[in-house]
Amino acid sequence: LEETYVLQGQLKSTQLYTKCPFEIKADTLNEKAYFSELAINVLNQDKFELTYQPKNKKGTKVTQTYSFGETIKNELGKFKVNKRKTFDASLFDDPKYDKRDFKVFFNPIENIAAYYAANLTVAVAATGSSILELTATDVVPEECADFLNKLTEVYIQTSIEQKNLLASNSLNFIDSQIEQISKELKQIEDNMLDFKSKKGITDIDAESKLFLEQVKGFDEKISENNVQLTFIDYL
Repeated sequence: LEETYVLQGQLKSTQLYTKCPFEIKADTLNEKAYFSELAINVLNQDKFELTYQPKNKKGTKVTQTYSFGETIKNELGKFKVNKRKTFDASLFDDPKYDKRDFKVFFNPIENIAAYYAANLTVAVAATGSSILELTATDVVPEECADFLNKLTEVYIQTSIEQKNLLASNSLNFIDSQIEQISKELKQIEDNMLDFKSKKGITDIDAESKLFLEQVKGFDEKISENNVQLTFIDYL
């Protein structure tokens, strides 16, 4: 999406996307690259001629011959022109083959985002459904499909990360509440022991102690369940 590839024909130009026999791998691009058009003439299976000038046509054309895979450093930036697997060497070595003139444009990411934002439609697939239907238009259907697939992938991944974060925060919240309840119960127990000590009560019978321990356990369970229910209501 960051580059647009166009085959220059005698009668018409055709936007190629991944059907272009080569691709540009940019290391760094200067601002001037986004305001220039590149003309690439494939000379043979090994070399090509690169010509560029500013889109406003005020600059001077610069032309130079390079090899595929060679690192190119100029005022546009640093990049390579690599052959794709679909590059047919026999065709470009044939002098009669005429589909060897291409133009390449670098697209600022802001422009790409603005373009698809204006062309994207989101609708509910059916009444009462939680499924969304995404629709976009483009002169190259394959490019549009790749955009929608990537958008869906990013949306799903973001949703998973948000749910994981929410679950983690939920567990932390519940743990903190249980810890607080345990501290309060410990304080109550300490207060009871202090009260018995001051009143001269040294012990209670085993049955009463067992009963109190059971009540304490029930209280902790009730409090824990109430905390979880409160959090669920919050969600």
